[in-house]
Amino acid sequence: LTLYHIPQSVGAFLGSISTDPTITLLLIAFFIFLCGFVADTLAMVVVLARCSCHHERLGIHPIQLGVLFVVCCETGFLTLLSARTCSSP
Repeated sequence: LTLYHIPQSVGAFLGSISTDPTITLLLIAFFIFLCGFVADTLAMVVVLARCSCHHERLGIHPIQLGVLFVVCCETGFLTLLSARTCSSP
């Protein structure tokens, strides 16, 4: 993913949809939540942290974005779909 600059492309796409910080945060949260279904939180932080590199020009505080990122990662990871694949019979 990082060799082909996928996180930067996704971040540029999400940033180009809207210039409103609220809409951009909702799009980032939704995308990270969907990725949380299939990936571990640490892997998502390492790979997808570059998706949110446009937060400075929108006026979004980095701590707010970090908290949103971690909460969406964990919520996506702890959903029913992921819980069924990780649980033992």
